[in-house]
Amino acid sequence: AHLSPEVCGVLFGKDYELTEKKNIGLGEFICEETVTAVTEKGKIEGIRVMGPCREFTQIELLRGDCFTLGVDAPVRYSGDLRDAAVLKLVGPAGEVEVACGIIALRHVHIGNQYAEARGIENGQMVSVKINGDRETVFSKALVRIHKGKAAILHIDVEEGNAAMVRNKDIGELIL
Repeated sequence: AHLSPEVCGVLFGKDYELTEKKNIGLGEFICEETVTAVTEKGKIEGIRVMGPCREFTQIELLRGDCFTLGVDAPVRYSGDLRDAAVLKLVGPAGEVEVACGIIALRHVHIGNQYAEARGIENGQMVSVKINGDRETVFSKALVRIHKGKAAILHIDVEEGNAAMVRNKDIGELIL
């Protein structure tokens, strides 16, 4: 869950400061806080909040979550909330209904030094090949360029499980 300051204030209280549980780099962190997403058809509890607050509120759903909630969330890159599923978000201090449910488009964070050396541009689509027992090529991965050297593929748990991918597996970038 990515929360705007306004929604964070409704769910956790005015001027609430998110509690960092684990730093994940690139200025982001996993929070101690969780929220619940509710629809007429179902609910999902324990959705982990990511910090810091953003300009928008977004809940990144799995396809299986969509079945649980009875929604048809679009596949979008972070921040693109066109046609996002409407969810009621519940926190310890309040609740709010917002169009915020998407299935996150797979993306790869690439360090600017690596990208420049290979002519890779922000917003470009690439593929990433993962070797192993269930060798898979993840196509249509959106490039997000950041300061640094690392290249990190972000896929959802359903994609990762289907390909038997584990954290820190090595992939091959295909341009």
